[in-house]
Amino acid sequence: GTYDDIFHWLKQGKIDLALVTPGLVIGLENCGVSVKVLASAEGLTPEKTTLGYYRSVVVVHRDSGINKIEDLRGKNLYFVNEFSMSGYLVPAAFLSHQNISPFENRFFCDTHSRALKEVLEKKDGAAFVFEEYAKELIPTEVESLKTLCFVLDSEKKPFLYPNDFFIAAPHVPDSQCRQIQQAIVQLKDEEAWVSQLTAIHSFIKGFGPPDPGKIT
Repeated sequence: GTYDDIFHWLKQGKIDLALVTPGLVIGLENCGVSVKVLASAEGLTPEKTTLGYYRSVVVVHRDSGINKIEDLRGKNLYFVNEFSMSGYLVPAAFLSHQNISPFENRFFCDTHSRALKEVLEKKDGAAFVFEEYAKELIPTEVESLKTLCFVLDSEKKPFLYPNDFFIAAPHVPDSQCRQIQQAIVQLKDEEAWVSQLTAIHSFIKGFGPPDPGKIT
C-alpha cells in the first residue's frame, strides 16, 4: 500500500504489522496511535558493513538551468509524500532555511521514482529523493539528471535518515511482538531470507534491535 494507505489502515486497526518510515511513525504518534517498534532496518555500505542510516539529495534535469539551490525559487518542487522523511519532511525544513517556501508549487508524487519522472518529463523543478535514486531509473534517464546537492542538516552536513522500522499495531499483544521481534532479527543471518527481502526492498539487508531514538 501507499504511505496514506498504511497510515489509515494502522489508525483503523486493519493491519497487524508493517514496514514504515520514521515519518509515518511520527505522524501516527501525533494522531494518538502509538505503534510498537519491533526492529530497525539495516542496509550495507559498499564495504559490507552495517549501515542504519541513509542520505537524500535534490535532483534536477541537466537542461533545467538550475545550478544552485537558490535557483529553485518559483520552481516546481516534487516531493514523495507528507509522511516521507527524505521525500518531504526534512527537505521542507532544508528549503525553509534557504528562504525557499516548500509550500508553493508543491507536488506530492507518492514514490521516489514518480518524483524523478516528473523532473524528467517537465525538465524543470526538482525532486527530493534518496541518494541512490539511480536504482529507480534506466541508464538513459539517469544521464538526463544531475544531483544539485545533498539535503543538509542545521550544521550544513548531509542529513542522516534512520532506515525504516518494522512495527506492530497497538492491538498486537506484547507476547507476540517479542516473538516476532526475535524471529526477524535472527533471520538476517539466513541467506534465503535476505535474498527475498532485497528483492522487495533493495536497500534493506536485514533487521536489528529497535532504536526508537532514531525517530527524533
